[in-house]
Amino acid sequence: MSTVFLLLGWSTSSAWIAILPFIIARGVCDTPEFIYPIDNITVAAGRDAHFTCVVNKLQGHKVAWLRSDSKAILAIHNHMVTNNPRMSVGHNGHNTWRLHISNVQRNDSGHYMCQINTEPMVSQIGMLEVVEAPDILYNETSNDTITMESASVRLNCEARGYPEPTITWKREDKENIILRDGAGGIHKVSSVEGSELSLTRLTRGDAGAYLCIASNGVPSPVSKRIMLHVHFHPSVDVSHQLVSAAVGTQVILECKVQASPKPVNYWSKQVPRGEDVNIPTGGRYTISEKVINSYSMVMYLTIDVRKKDFGTYACKSRNSLGEAKAVVQLQESKIELSPTEAEYSEIEVFPHTTHRPKKKRRNKGKRPYRFEQYDYDEDNTALISYKNHEIVDVVFTTLDLPTMKPSKETARYDVPWNEKIGSGQRSTFHAHFFNIVLIILINL
Repeated sequence: MSTVFLLLGWSTSSAWIAILPFIIARGVCDTPEFIYPIDNITVAAGRDAHFTCVVNKLQGHKVAWLRSDSKAILAIHNHMVTNNPRMSVGHNGHNTWRLHISNVQRNDSGHYMCQINTEPMVSQIGMLEVVEAPDILYNETSNDTITMESASVRLNCEARGYPEPTITWKREDKENIILRDGAGGIHKVSSVEGSELSLTRLTRGDAGAYLCIASNGVPSPVSKRIMLHVHFHPSVDVSHQLVSAAVGTQVILECKVQASPKPVNYWSKQVPRGEDVNIPTGGRYTISEKVINSYSMVMYLTIDVRKKDFGTYACKSRNSLGEAKAVVQLQESKIELSPTEAEYSEIEVFPHTTHRPKKKRRNKGKRPYRFEQYDYDEDNTALISYKNHEIVDVVFTTLDLPTMKPSKETARYDVPWNEKIGSGQRSTFHAHFFNIVLIILINL
């Protein structure tokens, strides 16, 4: 206003004296005042922000918005001065003025002033802080890495954001990270902070996915998955080198394979004086595998056993670094046969007794055979034939024949199997008299 007086050729003092009565009459002496302070604002980049300035008794004065740090005028009253299209001003028609900033950027951070052109000038300041969620700098961060066992590797991770992000390394499988020092010490930690992860004297257990996680308190943290491949020569182990099975049963051979890069695994059977024969899946053979982790698996070979299947089997694994194998010997086991599995033409039935059966002998001085009772379970008994203290290929088993009563109301009989059954094999045979031809020899 003083500038206006000077333009009119009046001195400031004489002008105020001349118009003071009119000013008092109109109430212009009421000084504009701020009702509320301007709030400080923290907002994530890309969001919107606005400052609110509430003024009473503005009268003919005007409200202006400025950048306090640069003194740049942004707007005067309802007129925008800056050419920034993301900024605008608004007025509710009464006493509230707003500066609106859309899609805020990091360079929008700073102090903003709401100013009234009084004499002297009055103003208040609010601060805008623009924060940025973390972001991984992929061009400066390690990618999937391949190295050899016993080697060392360094993984790098860079990120940006405001405030500056913190970098944390973790394993995706939740296992500990193994740190080895120069003195041979080993330290197991759940996480490592810093932009660089150094792993030395690598083993196959160090292989896997590592996560580089960047966070700064601004939602949400971001991460990058870095796969570490540790290559090594295949190894094959078997838990059972000797497996027994009987003809007609099903058997499963298994082996554990460790290899990286991913190997080709297969089973073969050793042929005497010839090359091993690879076993394809199908028919009586089924090959399957169970993956344990990125470098370990268990191989299975399921066989419906026949006589020709007994022999030596090899579990083999091959990758670009070499080949390994382990062998399993499949041998025949003798099991108890059911009566339907044994063939016989004649059964001799002896009364159940603990005494030797009477029989004619040519040599009166020595008995070449003797019989002893042998109980092999709760319900059955057997008579085993001995000759010169050696077991002969005759095994007697119990047969219940209710219709025959040699000594008791319900008798038990010891029945010898036909020699086709073989030495040392026992089997329980229960039969009724109407479906077995019996030649009963009873010596009274």
